[in-house]
Amino acid sequence: TNRAYLAFRKSASDTMSTLARTGDGAYLAAFDFYGVDAGAAWARGALINVKQDGATSTYAPTNIIFTTYSATAANTNQLVLHNDGRIGIRTDAPNNDLHLFISGTEGTADTSGYRGIVIQYSGGTGQPCGLHIISDATGTGAIYFGDPSDMDAGAIAYGHTGDDLTFRT
Repeated sequence: TNRAYLAFRKSASDTMSTLARTGDGAYLAAFDFYGVDAGAAWARGALINVKQDGATSTYAPTNIIFTTYSATAANTNQLVLHNDGRIGIRTDAPNNDLHLFISGTEGTADTSGYRGIVIQYSGGTGQPCGLHIISDATGTGAIYFGDPSDMDAGAIAYGHTGDDLTFRT
């Protein structure tokens, strides 16, 4: 199929038309987005980096790293699409399918073989970390457990109307 596309190619060689294997940590491409500040100068608003993460083989293992900026600082690792399919929010090393790092000291979550979501906050002694499920005042919020043949085989549900918490199998 004929199609138009834009390709960015990176070689570790500085010599034109000479191909040299790229290495771990090499930036394969970057996209900068700018606006104009109050002093009529260019001000970076966002950055997307495409960075190699490991040695090349048939493919180059690559992470895509999104950075945004507040009025005063960079917000690094806002979103990381990792080469192993994992997604990191505020972390460049997601250790599960989806890893949300809120603040504090980043560590490796012990998922004990489970796949799924990690929400990590270690920002202060005694500070809570949680997951909010917010539904309508007359609705129900739930966490469902299932398998491919029965998507809601079990559940933990909270009904707002009767203020009732149920465990269902």
